[in-house]
Amino acid sequence: MPIPLIKVDLANSGDAPGHGGLAAPLRREWFLTNGLGGFASGTPVAVPQRRYHAWLIGAMQPPVGRVVALNSMIETVVLKATENQKPLTGSGAAGNSASAGGEQRLDFSSFMFPGNPEPARMGDAAGPTTVIVPSGHSYLRRFEKDVSCRWFYQCGPVDFTRELTLVRHQNIAVLRYRIKSSRHAARLELRPLTALRDFHELVRFSERKNDYSVLAGASSCDVSARGNRLTLESSHGSFVQDRNWWYNFRYERDAERGQDCLEDLFTPGLFSWNVAPGSEQTIEIIARVAPTNVRSTRVAITFDAAASAERDRLGELVAKAASRLEASRNSATDADSVASLAQSADQFVVRRVRAMPSGVRAMAGVAPSEPTQPEESSVIAGYPWFSDWGRDTMISLPGLFLTTGRFDEARRVMETFANLTRRGLVPNCFDNGSGEAEYNTVDASLWFLHAARALQLSCEKENRPDPAPENSPIRRACLAIIEAYQAGTDFNIRMDAKDGLVAAGDIGTQLTWMDAKRDGVVFTPRHGKPVEINALWYSGLLQIADMIDKDRPKTARELRQVAERAGRSFREQFWNPAGYLFDVLTPGAGAFVPNDQIRPNQIFACSLPYSPLEKIQRDSVLAVVRQHLLTNRGLRTLSPHDPHYIGRFEGPLFERDRAYHNGTVWPWLLGPFAEAILRSGNFSAASKSEARRAIQPLVEMASPTNSGGPALGEIPEIYDGDDSSDRPRRPDGCFAQAWSVAECLRVWLLTSQ
Repeated sequence: MPIPLIKVDLANSGDAPGHGGLAAPLRREWFLTNGLGGFASGTPVAVPQRRYHAWLIGAMQPPVGRVVALNSMIETVVLKATENQKPLTGSGAAGNSASAGGEQRLDFSSFMFPGNPEPARMGDAAGPTTVIVPSGHSYLRRFEKDVSCRWFYQCGPVDFTRELTLVRHQNIAVLRYRIKSSRHAARLELRPLTALRDFHELVRFSERKNDYSVLAGASSCDVSARGNRLTLESSHGSFVQDRNWWYNFRYERDAERGQDCLEDLFTPGLFSWNVAPGSEQTIEIIARVAPTNVRSTRVAITFDAAASAERDRLGELVAKAASRLEASRNSATDADSVASLAQSADQFVVRRVRAMPSGVRAMAGVAPSEPTQPEESSVIAGYPWFSDWGRDTMISLPGLFLTTGRFDEARRVMETFANLTRRGLVPNCFDNGSGEAEYNTVDASLWFLHAARALQLSCEKENRPDPAPENSPIRRACLAIIEAYQAGTDFNIRMDAKDGLVAAGDIGTQLTWMDAKRDGVVFTPRHGKPVEINALWYSGLLQIADMIDKDRPKTARELRQVAERAGRSFREQFWNPAGYLFDVLTPGAGAFVPNDQIRPNQIFACSLPYSPLEKIQRDSVLAVVRQHLLTNRGLRTLSPHDPHYIGRFEGPLFERDRAYHNGTVWPWLLGPFAEAILRSGNFSAASKSEARRAIQPLVEMASPTNSGGPALGEIPEIYDGDDSSDRPRRPDGCFAQAWSVAECLRVWLLTSQ
């Protein structure tokens, strides 16, 4: 099946004052992934706007240990004029070329730098706060993306094309340039820019000036710094070492977040190729990154081979997903959107390398990008900055894997996290540097129960072997989770023996998905007994009872007894006479005090396979959520009528974290909302139609022709809570979020059956 092709016409972007013509394309983003946690990302106009915008970000300890290796290239075409030829003139070359000694230099790269906001004289208008130089974007005509990214430039007689693709399960990027000069002899010069830094950090010359070493070859170079090595190999060109620095690259999106936004980048030298008049020259550069203490394996790869292999692999996945989602019965637009969603879903699936001491790995000559046995799988929660999170992985698993028919990989994901479970806790996330698991979450383990049963049912439906038989890692982990929650485990997570409900945390912790905390401030305190935790507990007990019924009928019966008591307590303690559920029961003086804020967490008591509520209660909750929280991009995290509601997600990180779960819209929540509609209507045709209408705007976000999202063909993490004609709702957070995509796919399948 053809991979969706995204096209962006940039012929009229120009360089108006204040970058007016670039305003829209500078806000759009693309990204490619390598299945290891590594990726490449940027803007369609190739002007970096984040510290995460680079052409090769490798995962040194997949899927973490991510290092920005190749930021970009300074790209120049040098035209060699003869006696009968004149330099280029006119708008096509204005402001972006230089002539000297019979040569004319055309720069095709573009970067943002600080401008001069101060007026030169009293009364003069202030200068721009940023400038974009060189102005290669003024030559840019079109951007395309499928399994690779392509930029098409044209300046006078010169056609210039840049292509970028990543190699699957390798920390390798392949660049291809095509240059044609119809009248002039020319020379292509490429100067690589590299940071070789942790992808969250920034480089400053004053701090890193002595860190970089260069080993030059005739047509290649190695750059090493801080334990990592970038290798660049060119085809039939030459390399000349010329160590240098470029200063003060500005990343505007980081500035908006109140973060450091200036970076200095090192360049090791210059690659060059000659181009004869009237001919087309094709040049390829292979970029790879690895730790310096690991033996480098030179992989013979071409751009066409890498792109073709990825196109074949993705085509098969997309075709399988499309057939399962019955996209053929819908409109062509629906089919394209589903195909794009399936392609997007694949980008979050990664290999996880089981930790091996670095000394042992180096002695064995095993690169961190080479998985150990058995192969483990995981899910990146969101690009560009998240690692794999337990909660996000479990929530996303049905949509990313089961909906698309990736059952073996789903089992490996579950086994990966089952083997990492400690004291009944599934890891919350992993440190990007060390890869160490962090266990500070109460809901990841409960979502594990839900995902385990969903996987088992899907395999049963497909006549596949049971992924969780007696004594399997998944089954053992499920029972260990329930036992630990009943007995009590870390972070004060425990089942209250009095009522069978689960309590967790204290005033300083943030253990649920509403976990924003900065500078010691917990912005959404939910310690005690959160509503969705106990909805998950109730449903999880019953689902695992179903899982083990044949093998352990006595244990299954005991789990159902615990669930019965928890369900009774849930109805008694969480039901608000106003017609909805309290969000959390907070420990008070001798009793738990209910919090009556209207939040979306209550929707899970209506959407999970087993609900502790009566039908009339579920319908009432659904109505309140629809009235207060529903938008066309997701559910708000707090009612706009609440005095603590924050309608805009903006400003520095502290203010953004304050708004994160206090009004900000989350697309993934439309999944449980739509499922609640389906369950309320007993999966009738009318309920399927209503659920599909709720999720349709997000599905359309993934359309190749969509122009409203932050990333091309992707669904973001969040949106503003407020939306008005003068201040429209804006996307923000991660430009591509796993559970946003997963929930769209999952519900689309539910409404197609």
